[in-house]
Amino acid sequence: MKSGVEKIFEEVKEKYLQPEELEEWTNIVAEGLTLYEERYIKKYIDKKGKLLDIGCGGGREGIALASDGYNVFGIDLVVPMVVNARKTAEKMNQKLRYSAMNALSLGFKNNTFNGLLMLGQVLAFIPLRENRITALKEAYRVLKPGGKILLTTHSRNSHLKYRIYFFVKDHLRRILKRFGFNTLEPGDRFATTVGNAKSKGKHYLHMYSMAETFEDLTAAGFKVLHCNSRKEIINNKETPNRREDDYYLIYAAEKR
Repeated sequence: MKSGVEKIFEEVKEKYLQPEELEEWTNIVAEGLTLYEERYIKKYIDKKGKLLDIGCGGGREGIALASDGYNVFGIDLVVPMVVNARKTAEKMNQKLRYSAMNALSLGFKNNTFNGLLMLGQVLAFIPLRENRITALKEAYRVLKPGGKILLTTHSRNSHLKYRIYFFVKDHLRRILKRFGFNTLEPGDRFATTVGNAKSKGKHYLHMYSMAETFEDLTAAGFKVLHCNSRKEIINNKETPNRREDDYYLIYAAEKR
């Protein structure tokens, strides 16, 4: 019998195995990197050495980076996503490697990569905080000393509706937990869509606060270098007091 966490992982896989999702994440390859992703990558990731793209999807990030001279290895939990990414890279004459792999158990030796990406809010799809920290520890393990990790999250504090939703839900979960019920953790929810695909079913999604992301990166051993909102990067203006008001946040951290 599968555990609750195993079921959630299976639900994520089933969601992204649907034709609508596979088509969507293949089609967006042409969009390439977003402006805030590109600027952070150029600032923190050197083209020398190897770069690991965790949660590569259809290849949007990896193919764009390979075309810019990066040596990329992409992995994803969903096998057909990896197959599509590989085919798209071949069609675009880009040389990069792809493999199906779980972020909780990376099949690489210690100190393999100079840089590592967890873009597209991929960390949010991993159920339970202990598992997200495990994934970050695996990222830490396969990075070389001084190697950088870049990741993006949804901001739990970006809108009043989220603040109200989680205030109520998380309070209820704490009460239920006292009575022995197995509940989701603070910041957890289920979503029906990520992107434009209209596939069936819901899947797990964790929405981070900025403080929580700092805590998880630190727990995995990383030294946090910086965090910005998407708007800050696009507008070339630091607004720390309004940072979490944006839906998307991006972080840079370093292996000590």
